[in-house]
Order: sequence, then C-alpha cells, then structure tokens
Amino acid sequence: MRNNIKFLCVAALLSAVAFFTPQEVSAQSKTGEISYSKGQDLQSALSDTVVFALREFSDGRVFFKDMSSYSAKLNISNLEQCVKFIDPAGGDTLNVANESEIAYVIAANKTFYKTRFGYAQVLKYSGSCLFCFVKDLSVEQLQSMTSYGRIPATSTAKTVNALNDIAGANSGNVGKNMDLKYNMRLLPVLINGNKVMVSTRKAFMKAFPDKKDHIKQLAQETKTDFGDVVSAYNFFNILTGQE
Repeated sequence: MRNNIKFLCVAALLSAVAFFTPQEVSAQSKTGEISYSKGQDLQSALSDTVVFALREFSDGRVFFKDMSSYSAKLNISNLEQCVKFIDPAGGDTLNVANESEIAYVIAANKTFYKTRFGYAQVLKYSGSCLFCFVKDLSVEQLQSMTSYGRIPATSTAKTVNALNDIAGANSGNVGKNMDLKYNMRLLPVLINGNKVMVSTRKAFMKAFPDKKDHIKQLAQETKTDFGDVVSAYNFFNILTGQE
C-alpha cells in the first residue's frame, strides 16, 4: 500500500509542483510581533499569510492512505499542521475528520506530503526523491522587563487555538493584551519512498545511496548548510543536475 501511495504521489508531482527560485523560498520564512488579547483565537491574531500555507483557500484534492480522495476548497494550517476546508453547504471552515489518514494534498499547483514533521511542500524531485520544506510556526509570549526591555516567556505555544493562560507569564503584566512573537522557520525535508528525513548530509546519502562519495565531496566544496532550506535546496539542484 505504501509503495502505491509513493507512485501516485510522484505521478501527481509531474503536474503539481510549482518550482521556486532560492529567493522565493527564503521569502517564505517570517518573523514578527503581534498584540494579542487573552482568550482571543490565536489564528485571528496572526495574518493569513502566516497561518496558512496557501495565500487563499483554493480548489484542491486530498489523497488518503487507502487510495481514496476528496475534492474541496482547502488550505493547510501552519499553526495546527492540518487541512482546513470550506463546507460547501454552510460556508464554515472545517477540519478533515480523518486527518491522520491523509497521505498528501494537491492545491494551487502545489503538492504537500503529510509527514511527522508537518505538511512538507514539494519544491523539486529527482526520480523518487523529493526535496520539500515544512513551515514550522512557533509563537511565544514576550514579557515586559522594566528598563531591560523584553524577554521571551518560558513556554512556547504551538498547534493551539488560544492562549488563555501561558505558563511563566509575568504577574506584574496587568491588562488584557500581551505581545507575542512568532517565528516561521522553513525546515528542509527529504522524502524517498518510506524514508522521511530532515535534511542533513547523512540524509542526502540515504536518499541517494549511489552518490555517497559525490555527496561528501560536493558538501565540502559548496560548504552547504543542510539545515538551511536555501542552501540545502541549492545542493539538491547541483547534485541532481537541476541548477
């Protein structure tokens, strides 16, 4: 079954991969600060370009592990790492009931592969190997610290809908509003068959076992930072001859 899913995904990629330049990829990482009212829905406090993977809800198709699929106007939440769709009957935004059974999603000429790290958007592929990135969104409270400025609170809010009571909040912080800092880092991920790996030199060697020596040499020559999505993306392109 897993192999069938893999072949379906690769076939779909042929018509559903939007190629990006390194600059376009890098521009998708974001950091910023927002003012948040306690009890407010966190999603409403953040901009849609931060919360969602797509600029707007778009016609798309969800493919499940059992080979079935479902079409809807959808988007992917970077905050919750789940698919959201618009109910055609009432217009409400809903979650997919069997989210855990999703294999991949195609929407707006983009393919997102569901992984344990989150939804990985495919940037390039070579054979059965996919180079992807996950938008890893984290949000944390900033505490006021008199003349010393502000420091982060001790807790980080991820995959939540509201921050009613953040542990470690400054008891002297009076009022309903607080400042939050968000950071969306791009996590480079390699997928080859059943192997889903965060980008490292070792991961590249597992993804391309016949190119181990070349990968070692190329990594030294290019001084690649495999944890940086742009650097790893450039390495993938050079390695696969797609510069």
